[in-house]
Amino acid sequence: MESATEFQYRAPWRAVSCYPGSHQSIQRGSGYEVYGTAPLYAGDPRRFDLRASLKDPYGQLLVRVFKQRSIVPVHVLADVSASLGFVGNTSKFDLLIEFVESLAFSAYRVGDPFAFTAFDTATRDELSLPRSLARGAGQQVCERLRRWTPSGAAATGLLAGAEQIPGSHALVFLISDYYFPPKLLRNILNRLCAHAVVPVVLKSCSAR
Repeated sequence: MESATEFQYRAPWRAVSCYPGSHQSIQRGSGYEVYGTAPLYAGDPRRFDLRASLKDPYGQLLVRVFKQRSIVPVHVLADVSASLGFVGNTSKFDLLIEFVESLAFSAYRVGDPFAFTAFDTATRDELSLPRSLARGAGQQVCERLRRWTPSGAAATGLLAGAEQIPGSHALVFLISDYYFPPKLLRNILNRLCAHAVVPVVLKSCSAR
């Protein structure tokens, strides 16, 4: 996994999780971003704010309150249908594996939980992984993918795969060559409206 390429990603909103991580969040806690002030009895005396206390009309002693940085769940929805088996100037499926490996490594490096759901005509539980913070989680998924041969005739399992994403406010990477009806894409985006969706389009030109 150490050979995977790390890259940065971020959610378009502040994280809501109470678990510390690397993303800006709405949670109060230990951090560097000032949230505001609070009375001394309700905060940390080590964060005493002299200026705010002198300006307070009620003469209160005030301390600074900070926002912590939190985790953002990262979930992959991956198309493993027959069209991903196409090999032109490169292999679509190899591109899929390479991207998943890099994303899983990047999530691990910043402490975000990583999950993976594969689909073709149905969800493929034998390839899927629930949310995990384990160091080798992404590598485990990629080893399964390397033993997989894309064969499903359609990507209709995408809808069922979306139902497996728990909660809300996850960062969802939807990886496919998108050779499926626009209506299916509209339906899936409606179902994922509580999350931030990042489409990843896999392409491979015909070899000459």
